[in-house]
Amino acid sequence: AYKAGTGDWRESPSAKIATQLSELGATVSICDPHIDPARSGSYASSLVPFEPETMSDADVVVLLVGHPEFDPELIALHGRLILDTRNILRGVDFRGEVL
Repeated sequence: AYKAGTGDWRESPSAKIATQLSELGATVSICDPHIDPARSGSYASSLVPFEPETMSDADVVVLLVGHPEFDPELIALHGRLILDTRNILRGVDFRGEVL
């Protein structure tokens, strides 16, 4: 999404980053509880639920939007490598590496 707590993804930096990563050969999974899969266009097949398994299976978790549904402790516990662009994990103990 464009900003926390909304489903408006038009002109979202997150969408641009996902596209660029895909073009570089990455397999991208998107977790956004506010995006309607029926209206997400080319991103529909990339949408995944916010679950521990999703994060544990990822090589890197990139936090681009600070949705209130994203549990910082859960992310810190299950993400192996985390790029936190929104300071979501500030003050949270984690087992992985935060960039």
